[in-house]
Amino acid sequence: MRNKNIIMLLMSSLILSGCGPQPENKESQQQQPSTPTEQQVLAAQQAAIKEAEQSAAAAKALAQQEVQQYSDKQALQGRLQEAPTFARAAKAKATHIANPGTARYQQFDDNPVKQVAQNPLATFSLDVDTGSYANVRRFLNQGLLPPPDAVRVEEIVNYFPSDWDIKDKQSIPASKPIPFAMRYELAPAPWNEQRTLLKVDILAKDRKSEELPASNLVFLIDTSGSMISDERLPLIQSSLKLLVKELREQDNIAIVTYAGDSRIALPSISGSHKAEINAAIDSLDAEGSTNGGAGLELAYQQATKGFIKGGINRIY
Repeated sequence: MRNKNIIMLLMSSLILSGCGPQPENKESQQQQPSTPTEQQVLAAQQAAIKEAEQSAAAAKALAQQEVQQYSDKQALQGRLQEAPTFARAAKAKATHIANPGTARYQQFDDNPVKQVAQNPLATFSLDVDTGSYANVRRFLNQGLLPPPDAVRVEEIVNYFPSDWDIKDKQSIPASKPIPFAMRYELAPAPWNEQRTLLKVDILAKDRKSEELPASNLVFLIDTSGSMISDERLPLIQSSLKLLVKELREQDNIAIVTYAGDSRIALPSISGSHKAEINAAIDSLDAEGSTNGGAGLELAYQQATKGFIKGGINRIY
């Protein structure tokens, strides 16, 4: 009887547990995230754009405020660094630039900016250099671009005669304190309209060749083997021929060469003998070693022989 009661109790427990509520599935009851609508996406994008614009405007305002805090000199220097230069353009095409060989060119940096209030005085020489033009022309005639440091814009500009419209250049005073004429031109800087560039043109008084004193010129030329390249002895020969065209009867010219030994290629002679002078120039040839000491002695001998009292006596 007792065992029967125990069995009945167990069966009742099983029946009650089977009739009870099912356990909840918590994972299934959790809400799944809803997919954002197009309106919500558009609103979020517009909000992000607006925030970016506000940040950019704030950064720009801060930058402008910092620029104003710098001195005028510092601000101008910063802007000048952005100005385009031909040197940068040439370096960008370095693969097309000629090999300078043994030639070496000094690198010149842009002139620094100076405050005229602190440096009101500028000193300059009235003589000009034009050699860069002939050198650049030589490279171009060979179908090559010159090395960037061989291009000196001021020498190229100075090579050409001025087109300054002056009725009579001889009217420019030839004596101190003003042996030249000047003109000015102001224009906005192409890289910053808030800045102004001042260009100063200077034109010295022309001196006619017949007004110059007689010249006694002696050229001491290295004709050793190291001078065989085109930019050396051949360039010297071409330059000398240009000079010969300007020689007058009262001028003297002599040519002394040195290599393994020294010799007088052209004794001191009047500038009127142009054919003989040009023939001596054409006869120059590069070969042998270098012996400059003996050549210098010969050059002074020729300078003494052709010395012109009161004239221009030079050894080059």
